[in-house]
Amino acid sequence: MGKTIVMRSKTNSILNRIVSAVLCLMVLVLSFRPLSADEGEDEQKVVRIGYVSAENYEEGGEGEYKRGFGYEYLQKISYITGWRYEYVYGSFADCYEKLKNGEIDLFGNVSYKEGRENEVFFSNYPQGKDTYWLYTGDKHPELLEGDLSKINGLKIGVTKNSYQEGLLNQWLAEKNLSVTVIGCGGFEELMGKADSGELDCFVAPDLSTSYGYNIICGIGFSDYYFAVSRTRPDILEELNAALFEIQNADIDFNSKIVSKYSYKMASGLIMNEEEKKWLEAHDYTIRLGFLNNYFPVVGTDEDGNIKGVVTTIIDSLKQNYNVNVDVKSYDHLDTMRMAMDNGEIDIIVPVIGDYYLAEQGDYVLTDAILNSTPVIVYKGDDANSSLSSIAVTNSMIFTSRIVSVLFPDSKIIEYETKDQCYEAVKSGEAGCT
Repeated sequence: MGKTIVMRSKTNSILNRIVSAVLCLMVLVLSFRPLSADEGEDEQKVVRIGYVSAENYEEGGEGEYKRGFGYEYLQKISYITGWRYEYVYGSFADCYEKLKNGEIDLFGNVSYKEGRENEVFFSNYPQGKDTYWLYTGDKHPELLEGDLSKINGLKIGVTKNSYQEGLLNQWLAEKNLSVTVIGCGGFEELMGKADSGELDCFVAPDLSTSYGYNIICGIGFSDYYFAVSRTRPDILEELNAALFEIQNADIDFNSKIVSKYSYKMASGLIMNEEEKKWLEAHDYTIRLGFLNNYFPVVGTDEDGNIKGVVTTIIDSLKQNYNVNVDVKSYDHLDTMRMAMDNGEIDIIVPVIGDYYLAEQGDYVLTDAILNSTPVIVYKGDDANSSLSSIAVTNSMIFTSRIVSVLFPDSKIIEYETKDQCYEAVKSGEAGCT
């Protein structure tokens, strides 16, 4: 269940954007594949990999530490096939050309495009799905207001001879927009021209969201695949078998591995005009109320200084937007909510990320800042019968109001502290907490 920040919807909904079960199994792989007594190291199949430097997808040059969801996917494949990789570095265009010429054997993140099936082999199973976005920087905040006609006359960059180039031209024709399309040799050239101001906008897949640019809109999407050189049909069957095993064991593997590396840094967000006006009217200050001693989300140390995950948000607002955050602690959630209703504070943290409860209270939720699983503490061996009576305290986020909505048939018993709730369960006064 997500823990989030909440704000009053009628007055401060603009703050939503401003402020806005096992996690991992560690497996020791002892061997990639069985080897007979006659086989040695020289029998291990070597596969030359096209490696494109792109944040979150494939990071790290020759001899450097590597990471990214593309790199991790390759490692997963090698665990099954037993392949040993040799990395060949370059732009997308360079690597694809080398793939066609047989200078490399395997290349990922290749969209199916008419004519390419005659140049390379495509894997039977997709590596993932790309959404292609139109991005802009902080020099064109007007493009983030939804009026696409403001794109007319601008310079838009895209990787030439790519799948997204065709998508862009089709999208421009459908929207009846007139722009100058500038073809680039690859992702690095595209980003270089965007950074230098040679481009007003550019098209790239969603893996680019951490570069400090903002999305105007999506222009299309496609599956992308691993592509194999036609000089290496011997590895195609092994690749398809490995992908089948990976995706059959976990049907959500493709999306999970991407989400593991996907994030958007706060410094990449641009305030729109409405947000700027709100901040100006409030002296670039946001008043935040927090439920004290609710670590790791938020709380205070022995000197009274605010600590916890929330401080990261406060620091980002200050560093990236020069927005000050005035904080005030509360011992009870109901008291804190009342203070927000009275206009004493603008936002509160933490609250349960439940949209129905937020609607009933006329509040707006931000994205989750922390996810955790709530548990029921009960005595005995029957969890279901323990729900007949539930001990609650308003010093926690599961207040009597919230628990009564979640468990309408249960008797709700209120206590001052969570320790008293535990004692009530222990003594039998309450079935659970």
